[in-house]
Amino acid sequence: MPPMVRHKFTLILDQDPEPFLDQLTEAGCGDALFRVSEDGEPFAQFYRKAPTLVRAMATAVREIEKTELRVVRIAGVALPTN
Repeated sequence: MPPMVRHKFTLILDQDPEPFLDQLTEAGCGDALFRVSEDGEPFAQFYRKAPTLVRAMATAVREIEKTELRVVRIAGVALPTN
């Protein structure tokens, strides 16, 4: 199994996450920062430990979509760190 590394990525959401912050935390998204950009685009910036980027993003999307929010696209990915 690959080592656990921290992956940084941003997911664009379909609506303002503010009303769902408690639900997002309960769903497992405590490693994310939820905001709305200056352009009005809601997003979640994750710093997630996982063996692969794909697993990190898949679990993040799954957790977000346990609420009424939906992920509409990926905005950015950074190189992983330990």
